[in-house]
Amino acid sequence: MSPIITTEYVVLSSTAEDGEIEVRRRIHTVFDLIVAMGIVPAWASN
Repeated sequence: MSPIITTEYVVLSSTAEDGEIEVRRRIHTVFDLIVAMGIVPAWASN
């Protein structure tokens, strides 16, 4: 997990409602998977 995402989690935890935190965490998790699936194969092929 990237430091940027982790930092954003910390900020959201102190400012957002619990439900909003959970939704954003799910969105970030899905986004991280998509990014990883796109970047890792491209990086490995180079």
